[in-house]
Amino acid sequence: IIGTLRKFEIVCFQSISNYFFNSNLIKGSVLMAFDGFLTRGMVLELSKNLVGGRIEKIYNPEKNDIVIHIGKNKIKYKLFASVDTSHGGIYLSDENFENPPSPSAFCMLLRKHLLNGRILYISQKNWDRIVEISVESRSEMDFAVEKKLIVEIMNKHSNIVLVDSSTGKILDAVK
Repeated sequence: IIGTLRKFEIVCFQSISNYFFNSNLIKGSVLMAFDGFLTRGMVLELSKNLVGGRIEKIYNPEKNDIVIHIGKNKIKYKLFASVDTSHGGIYLSDENFENPPSPSAFCMLLRKHLLNGRILYISQKNWDRIVEISVESRSEMDFAVEKKLIVEIMNKHSNIVLVDSSTGKILDAVK
């Protein structure tokens, strides 16, 4: 029954996104609200492409944005996550982002904890606009540790949070 439900979710997401992207009402510029339904479709797409991939680079092009370069099966992906109030979201991108001369403290912390880590799973909390990316990386003592990068897409309340999965402790956040 879970497989049937998953297929139903994918079909519904494709139908809704086709309606929005092909609608004559919004031809020329597409601006979709990042709601729980769109988030679910995004999580399915990200899971399909990124689970099992390795985190190769992490950048912080803007104060509220991060870009994570992920390699999987000799394919390179750029995961863009933004918690900016005007364009918050999470998606795969082909764009080349300009990086500041020095990374933020949050970006440095992400590099410390997530670089060379393997993505275990990507999930959505209930039907909220919260995406959890679980990453297995190595500690300073070379033990396998699991961290979660949580992206909350909620307009002015948006945030990107790094959490230690074993303790539930928040290590840092963008805001």
